[in-house]
Amino acid sequence: MNKGQKKYRQDKAKESDHDIGLRVKILRKALGISQMKLAEGVGVSFQQIQKYESGENKISVEKLRKIASFFNTPLGYFLGTNKESFQRDTTHERGRQYGNIYFEDLSKEEIELVLRLRAVKNSDVKKGIHLILKGIVQY
Repeated sequence: MNKGQKKYRQDKAKESDHDIGLRVKILRKALGISQMKLAEGVGVSFQQIQKYESGENKISVEKLRKIASFFNTPLGYFLGTNKESFQRDTTHERGRQYGNIYFEDLSKEEIELVLRLRAVKNSDVKKGIHLILKGIVQY
């Protein structure tokens, strides 16, 4: 590998570290969680969380899994490389498209609702919650 290739790989690594850190920061802020609380939940110092969020330090896979677990969100959320990775196509089961949702545009309450719904283990309860919301909100 020549110098140019090595430099390119280092730049790409730094870019992905920054992207992952940004996703951590967006989710943390959207949920109103302090760096200290996240640090305690993951088992690192709040300074380390600052370095992760800025992209200054790489996040190991083990730590990233702990962060994903702390937020009760899929590991894949943190691994996207551009804004399109935040985009979610929301399509009704009959194929009627309702539009695109960008995660970073959701309010704290919307994110909490999704995370709490995801934490419900009983599928009948989830269906009941969905029916209640469907009855309340027509879109």
